[in-house]
Amino acid sequence: MGDEVGTMGDEVKTTVDEQASACEAPRVAIVVLNYNTTEMTDALAYYLANQLEYPNKRLFVIDNGSREPPRSATHRLPENLGFTRGMHEGYALASREGEFDAYWFLNSDVGFEYGNDVLARLVEVLFSSDSFAQVAPQHNSPHKFMEHAEIGAQPVAYLEATATLVKASTVERVGFWDLELTYGWGVDYDYGYRVREAGLLNILTNRARVTHKEHKSISDFGDYVARASAEMNAVLARKYGADWGRIMTAERRVVPLILSCDRDTELTARFVESFRTVQSGLARPVVVVDTSANDKLSAEYLALVAALHPRAVFV
Repeated sequence: MGDEVGTMGDEVKTTVDEQASACEAPRVAIVVLNYNTTEMTDALAYYLANQLEYPNKRLFVIDNGSREPPRSATHRLPENLGFTRGMHEGYALASREGEFDAYWFLNSDVGFEYGNDVLARLVEVLFSSDSFAQVAPQHNSPHKFMEHAEIGAQPVAYLEATATLVKASTVERVGFWDLELTYGWGVDYDYGYRVREAGLLNILTNRARVTHKEHKSISDFGDYVARASAEMNAVLARKYGADWGRIMTAERRVVPLILSCDRDTELTARFVESFRTVQSGLARPVVVVDTSANDKLSAEYLALVAALHPRAVFV
């Protein structure tokens, strides 16, 4: 009897701990946009609802005027609004139905072959710093930098809008994607630039990976490319001028030179956190490590140096 009561008590405690963890975890709205990929979207929705490991999520499957809406659709739009406006409707519906700390905007052709903790990893990285505006996992992409991050939180100029997790506070501060970019082309460049101009960071992480099974809802890809490219060039030229390509890079002429030592790791940690708030406006730093006080560098200190994402380190 005593052993049975003890076991039951452990089970109750585990349940309570899980509920407390769910309450403490940031609330995430998962927004999936479907257009004529019914079978794929239903499979993805089942995975997100039943196998994706995250305690405080809510799934919104938005059908964007498909011929045959998926069974998993939570909301149906009367017509195809295009990628960007369809995602915006999903965001608007989710924000009206609940209060969320972040929104995970997912294409319906995303695959999760690298583990069930992708969202948990993204949340952990995104909310590790107030300066992080949005985060994306590694995935195959025409933008080759998206395929491999060197560190857990790597600042980049922009993020491909395939599986980006965006803070609610970012949308409040920066706004949503430009709705004039209806096809989605140029959304990544424009939003990445707006995030950087707001003094925030776009983050690519090596702690999570997905796959992108591209162009499954497009019947004539050549025609789509021509129309999407023309729209992107017109909209971005109107906003930023004919040389709008400059917004695609975060490289600046100012290169920080940081002198550091392993004497006080708490002080170094505070510096790293404060440096992140201005990092988007600077080139990657050069770090010079002074070993006059201590020639043996701790693992904690080296991790802090790596967190600066330096272009070079001299000891």
